[in-house]
Amino acid sequence: MYKLGSLFDEVQICITNGVKIALLIIDEDPMAAIGEQRNVTPNQQRLLSYMQINNCLICSINFPEYYPERCPNYDSTRPALKLLYNGHEYHLQKPHYNAFRETSLHPDLQELNITHLVIMGFDINYCIRATIGVSDNSIGKNVGLGATQLGYKVMTCDQVLHGGCATWSASTPSHYSNLVFYSHFESDYYIRMLVESTFSHYNSRIRAMLNIW
Repeated sequence: MYKLGSLFDEVQICITNGVKIALLIIDEDPMAAIGEQRNVTPNQQRLLSYMQINNCLICSINFPEYYPERCPNYDSTRPALKLLYNGHEYHLQKPHYNAFRETSLHPDLQELNITHLVIMGFDINYCIRATIGVSDNSIGKNVGLGATQLGYKVMTCDQVLHGGCATWSASTPSHYSNLVFYSHFESDYYIRMLVESTFSHYNSRIRAMLNIW
């Protein structure tokens, strides 16, 4: 379900209300990080840092075949992202597009009473789509049950995904009601940036007037 609203604001509400929520980082391998995506975006950093501070489970999930010589337990998530979630992390190697298919992800999340998932990563039209559970025959007939079909409430937005276009975000099958695809990352982001910039400007002027650096 596509919704006008803010992903980050909703994550804050969930955590404040004691909702058990986890962040799934899908296939953020160096091979997937091209162009501007080589750097950690401000939205990725803000989301990761906030969920880390609030002791949320951070799940890094990737294919083992990217680095077969380092299997079975090598976490190929790019270092710039891994530096942001030191602690409360969980690593999983998946054999299929869908991170829930033939893995321990679902029982592991159930054991921790996780009910809500935030999805971040690559590739929107394959691994992200299959893991959420909005896949169709375009990526294979047997992709398995995704997060929405397994009963998880799933939240994401374009600003924390890359590698494709989420044209499926407005789809209507019944289990998609468990998916909320937000229109933007943070409602007050630009206002906050403007306020911070203004305070920084006046701070510099005051320091100059008082000869304080």
